[in-house]
Amino acid sequence: MHSMPITPLLVELILFILLLQVEADKNDKSVKDLVMLLFETSLMASGFTLEDPQLHASRIHRMVCLGLGMYDVSFPLDALS
Repeated sequence: MHSMPITPLLVELILFILLLQVEADKNDKSVKDLVMLLFETSLMASGFTLEDPQLHASRIHRMVCLGLGMYDVSFPLDALS
């Protein structure tokens, strides 16, 4: 499997797109979820542990539902265990 290297230009492009989305709708929870997922994933990749892994999992579930077009689905934390 071929993977695309993460370059500074790619990071700048991703950040620019996120900034445009934030400017378009400052109340969009999906943008906040995406930013937090990127941050938490980088923490885990660096060897740190998350204070609340269930919150991280619920963000992932919300983003998957958003990608599937299931906009009004919420995942209670007790459903994750």
